Amino acid sequence: MANLPDPGGTLGRGAYSLGQTDVAEGATSITVTLPIKNTWYIAKAMPNWNTIVYETIHTDQQFQVSFNTPAPAGGILRWIVFT
Repeated sequence: MANLPDPGGTLGRGAYSLGQTDVAEGATSITVTLPIKNTWYIAKAMPNWNTIVYETIHTDQQFQVSFNTPAPAGGILRWIVFT
């Protein structure tokens, strides 16, 4: 991924990307689009409400996460991608 910080190469190539996305009230999934195509990455998603999160789609430019509990008003998904 382009122009990303390198934490010393401790995680594979060491590049990562951070993001935060608003989630519409009542949503049970959301798709996050990466800034560039990447065939290999690990995504970690952290919502700001109590729910189980699981990745349902993983392509070279986006990932989708689903929630067991629909998003409340003001729902936010914070995510990090390691490459």
